[in-house]
Amino acid sequence: VRNKLNKYRQGCGIIVFNSKGDLLLGKRSERKKTDVGTWQLPQGGFSEKKDKTRLNGAKREMWEEVGLKADEDKRISFVQETATVQYEHDPKHNSSVWLGQQIMYFIFYWENDDISECVLDNDPPPEFTEVAWHDWDFLIDNCSSIKKPMYEQLRTHAEAPIKQHLSKQ
Repeated sequence: VRNKLNKYRQGCGIIVFNSKGDLLLGKRSERKKTDVGTWQLPQGGFSEKKDKTRLNGAKREMWEEVGLKADEDKRISFVQETATVQYEHDPKHNSSVWLGQQIMYFIFYWENDDISECVLDNDPPPEFTEVAWHDWDFLIDNCSSIKKPMYEQLRTHAEAPIKQHLSKQ
């Protein structure tokens, strides 16, 4: 969906964490145009017509990219500040159409952290070649350079609700 005011692609993302506070990350597939081999959180575009709400879009992306059902009882929060990715001036990022992405992230707790339950080809071609549990530092050190500032900002907003949830377990 094009935001006519600022030309940022609207998106939704999911932060899935386990009992250790690690994040479910995916390694970008070689079938993607950009950032092959980098790690990221599940995310994707938001369509108001198709998804109706950002939360529905996040649930859809979670199913398409990692094959997990985003049950409502597992959602603990959302990040109130929209995360922004600013594209570099690189034709691979289609910068003539979009300046970047604005992504609303939802936070889900997954108590069963068996990644063998993940299905990566629900929406071919797969976004990821593998998934794994890693901490924030790993994500920031191994993500795309254009997403690094976004993930650093996202971390400041997401760590507190994650820690608060884990302290109740």
